[in-house]
Amino acid sequence: DAGTAGCRARMQQIQKSYETVIKRGEGVLGRVMGGDGSLYAVRASMFRRVPSDVPDDFVAVLRVLKSGMKVAYEAVALAQEKMPDHDPEGLARRRRTVARGTKGLWRERELLNPFRFPLCAFLLFSHKILRWLGGGLMIGLFLANLALATHPLFVGILVLQLCCYFFACLRFFVKGLGAGGVLAIIPYFVLSNLGATLGVMDVVSQRDWTLWQTQR
Repeated sequence: DAGTAGCRARMQQIQKSYETVIKRGEGVLGRVMGGDGSLYAVRASMFRRVPSDVPDDFVAVLRVLKSGMKVAYEAVALAQEKMPDHDPEGLARRRRTVARGTKGLWRERELLNPFRFPLCAFLLFSHKILRWLGGGLMIGLFLANLALATHPLFVGILVLQLCCYFFACLRFFVKGLGAGGVLAIIPYFVLSNLGATLGVMDVVSQRDWTLWQTQR
């Protein structure tokens, strides 16, 4: 419905704005950790064929950084992208993106060596790896909260966590629930991290994401 569509658009805008702030900062350092698939450019002399099972806009940029060249962020470059209607929470897309991105980073894992590429290693860990592991960290925090639930403060935090997760599950099955308010951030955050966790599990289980049903 209109409320759900509007909420989805706002969440996408928040995510884009957050990502833009990060990439602007990385651009100042000349170390942007990945391009935008809809609009990015690599010098012809620097480009090498990218395998089909990894994201080209990520791996091609990592290869530029590995060669010692800089990657800049161009704020005035604009692109429009239509999000799929049948994956309103972006769960499937997030899962696929993280699975392919994790595999791509593994192929270019030399950049994670802090002795050879200290700045790139730090940025990749803080910008990519920690985000991809967000779901696992949330599970760890929940289990720690359970262990500490003998104290009233942690009981309250545990109840709050359970309410958030329950609302996220309910929102996933009941479309439009809380779509127009700030509560929409909760399911977006939870399901985004769920998608990332599923993507990491896909890599561990060796699921092939070379081909998939397009969502456009």
